[in-house]
Amino acid sequence: MRTMIALITIAMLFSSASFIIAERGNYDKREIVDPGIILQGGDTFEDAFPIAQLPFSSTGTTCGYNEDYDVMCPYGAWAPDVVYVYTPTEDHAIRINLCNGSDYDTKLMVFEDYYSNLAACNDDYCTSPNFPYPYVSYLGRVPLQAYHDYYIVVSGYGDECGDYVMEIDIIEPCSECPPGGYAEGEPDCSGWYIDNYNGGCGSDPIVFQDIQIGDTICGLTGTINPSPFTDRDWYEVEVSYPCSLFWNVVSYDLEVMAQVFDAGSGDCNDHVQLASDWGTYCDTIQLSASVEPGTYWMVARPLNDWISQPCPQEYVAWLDAYPICGDISMTPDDYPIEVMPGGSFGYTGHLGN
Repeated sequence: MRTMIALITIAMLFSSASFIIAERGNYDKREIVDPGIILQGGDTFEDAFPIAQLPFSSTGTTCGYNEDYDVMCPYGAWAPDVVYVYTPTEDHAIRINLCNGSDYDTKLMVFEDYYSNLAACNDDYCTSPNFPYPYVSYLGRVPLQAYHDYYIVVSGYGDECGDYVMEIDIIEPCSECPPGGYAEGEPDCSGWYIDNYNGGCGSDPIVFQDIQIGDTICGLTGTINPSPFTDRDWYEVEVSYPCSLFWNVVSYDLEVMAQVFDAGSGDCNDHVQLASDWGTYCDTIQLSASVEPGTYWMVARPLNDWISQPCPQEYVAWLDAYPICGDISMTPDDYPIEVMPGGSFGYTGHLGN
């Protein structure tokens, strides 16, 4: 299973020589370690180290192990890897962190049940106390389904190997789609998906989804595997009077980028970004832009193309304005609204004329 064991054993009969792997870049050389004496991840899915409960932490090395698994994320690799397996008994999401002590350029992959079914992947995210370059891996939220086997593979960039510190814990869920929210309606963006629904300037022909002031959209996005692309949702609003637009996005499943564009002529050749920001899991991104009458585009998309978090991943977004400067969406939309004697009626928002 580990091809170096026999060679190391024979060599130790004649000398105490150390075995050195090839140096890559300016990183330190390191000795190959006999994996037979290290209590850590397994070498393949078949002998993966079982994770019985969370939170979980483990330290070890990938040096001396075989290179068994890899995906483009966004780069391919031929580095040795170690494997853990976790089987949840209920649906939840987990965070996997290599940032608190790993000392080499890592790569992190999660597969559901089979090698052909990638659930999440990250190559570069953070530095570490033992590695000052921002090439250590981190997955902030990986949704899991009960009674499926999730194989967690710790590997490296290129042929890199080294010592790792891995921490895994459960991420508490955000709120569900709020009352009054409606589904984006886009088809599942898994697999070789071509966005002809609301891909905006990234679609051919270009296509946008209409949105009204006051709308709350429960959307889906993510990376489109196996290609290194993302599903980007573009929404279009018409503004009739000068006002301030407020575009708010909360991501439940991934790091998300929110953007506001002046559409210009509307042909994607002269649009101008007015505001943008990003947030991590369960953050609320709040963008504002002072606008004149015209057409404007609101975007919600994954932050990075190279962090693999396959579709579908959930987010909620809503559009407000002050003063009201376009078509308004209200729930309920059947009038008049009747209030019984002694009852009350509440409205949250802005009214203008």
